[in-house]
Amino acid sequence: MVRHQRDSTTLDRGLLILAAGAALTLACGDDSGRGDSDASTASASDTNAGSTTAGGGSETGSDTGSSQSGSDTNATSTSSTGGTDASTGAGTDDPGTTTSSSATGTTTQGVESETDTDSDTDTDTDTGEGCNGGGGGNLDFSYIWVANSAEGTASKINTVNMIEEGRYIVRPDSAGNPSRTSVNLRGDVAVANRAGGVSKIAARVEDCVDLNNNGVIDSSTGKFDVRPWGVEECVVWHAPLEQFNVMRPMAWSAGELNEQTCEYEGQLAWTTGAVANVNGSVVVLALDGDTGEIVNQIPVPELAVTWAGPYGGAVDANNDFWFHSRDAAPYPLVHVDAETLEYTIHNVPAPVNPYGITVDTSGRVWLAGYMGAIGRFNPADQSWATAPYTGLGIQEDAAGRMWIAKYPWQATGAWGLDVETMELIGEIDLTGTAVSSRGISIDFEGNVWVVEDGSRAFRVDIDNNNQWEVYEGLTGAYTYSDMTGWGLKNIIPE
Repeated sequence: MVRHQRDSTTLDRGLLILAAGAALTLACGDDSGRGDSDASTASASDTNAGSTTAGGGSETGSDTGSSQSGSDTNATSTSSTGGTDASTGAGTDDPGTTTSSSATGTTTQGVESETDTDSDTDTDTDTGEGCNGGGGGNLDFSYIWVANSAEGTASKINTVNMIEEGRYIVRPDSAGNPSRTSVNLRGDVAVANRAGGVSKIAARVEDCVDLNNNGVIDSSTGKFDVRPWGVEECVVWHAPLEQFNVMRPMAWSAGELNEQTCEYEGQLAWTTGAVANVNGSVVVLALDGDTGEIVNQIPVPELAVTWAGPYGGAVDANNDFWFHSRDAAPYPLVHVDAETLEYTIHNVPAPVNPYGITVDTSGRVWLAGYMGAIGRFNPADQSWATAPYTGLGIQEDAAGRMWIAKYPWQATGAWGLDVETMELIGEIDLTGTAVSSRGISIDFEGNVWVVEDGSRAFRVDIDNNNQWEVYEGLTGAYTYSDMTGWGLKNIIPE
């Protein structure tokens, strides 16, 4: 492991538009490559991966085999320390839902919601001694937040009744091309715009801001009720971050549990920014969850940047940030220590061509490979294991199954791998029903959500013979991150 020490660095601050006064607490991508994915049985093999830092640019890979291997790989890495700084953030949209039966499931299309921001969903879990309720306290609702990239909005869909209860513009010009969404332990979402900028939308009406002081919260009620920027009162901050023109990873930290209030405090919204086609321009950003101000920014000059910049991010139980890039091989997996701000670069071994990212309950980092294989990195011993499946979005459920959105799309649905053995133990087959399968998320009732590119999101009851229902009211959707907050909740120690 090679370490580099660097003085703290202060960068230009992006102006942050703050939507007035209230502090808050409490669910994405681009063109992918091609590959073949198949599944069978698992065997182990050992390989070694060196550590280098990025150069060049590529987007090709190899196809997977028909037998699964959990191959352990040891890799060297590069470490460095980064700097700190700060900046400030503001901004809005509507619902939908009619149902009709289909041969294999139920279709939901867009019914107007009569609710405000809260819903009647139950998702109680235990976190912290004396705190009855998990995540960020007592969650009495469950939403999936899907980015409508083509429209520049994000949809808030109740995962129980499948009604879209709000739709919000996520950048002042509506041209941010949003993709990754991340939900914190209070249910609020942070949305990263690929063209730059991050917005936070409050899930609860009590956390929204009465901008016009009329005594009520004026906010979207669903798909057909998109409020103008600056009028929508549940978009509570926006960080423009105009010094960057490529932003993708988005991941909330849990923060620290206040056992008196049973709420998590000090939550950070982690992301990265870069300038397209400028090598060395990557900067890791930790945004204050209440205000959107930049708390820390850590340059990572070793990384190459072509069209995309860093691609996906996740947080572990220590609140550390992990992200990866697919701009240049060897593809880097970067770990940022939340306390020291030191970062370490690990090389992703062949044949993994990384796409989606998540952290499992044992603290291992998984990369869904769109070509070649799925990769799993164990920080404890710096080893890699791989399995010959390919996919895009990725998330673990409460039963220890890692669900990966199938890719390429000759078959759609999801693979379910055992998190320990990486063997195939489940499968969702939506071939002939879903035209694509990009995003995967688990809701708080254990259903697997498969989000298409386009207009549809499928809710699959994997404990009931894979019965599915579908919401069909999205607009140019493109999301595959922690869209419900389950991924974050799942890694927090009970």
